[in-house]
Amino acid sequence: MGALVWAAAGYVVATKFADCWTTARYVRTADNETNALASRLMRRFGFAPVVWGIFAFATLWTIALAAAALAAADASVAVGYVLIALFVGSVQLAVARTNCTGRYNAVTRFVLRAHTRGLLRR
Repeated sequence: MGALVWAAAGYVVATKFADCWTTARYVRTADNETNALASRLMRRFGFAPVVWGIFAFATLWTIALAAAALAAADASVAVGYVLIALFVGSVQLAVARTNCTGRYNAVTRFVLRAHTRGLLRR
């Protein structure tokens, strides 16, 4: 089970890198960022430092959660971690694809609607 948890963690980190790299390369300004919190942070601290700071934070958080899932006595915690990691990684991959192509997909249309309606700001 340990190898599966670490593979899922690697998937999350790799897709977060793809998301951040495509954001840095194709989005380039805080005005084009749909996440209100990230946009505010980008205006205050700069675009690139925030993008790569989020990547660093997400990577550390992913590793910490993977270690905690493996340390849990119950195998269902590890299974839950893997399932959530696959979901999160897939969303990040969809966002990276939209950043790169400029075309929305089902996932990024939902995220955009949630951001613009304020569903994810609270």
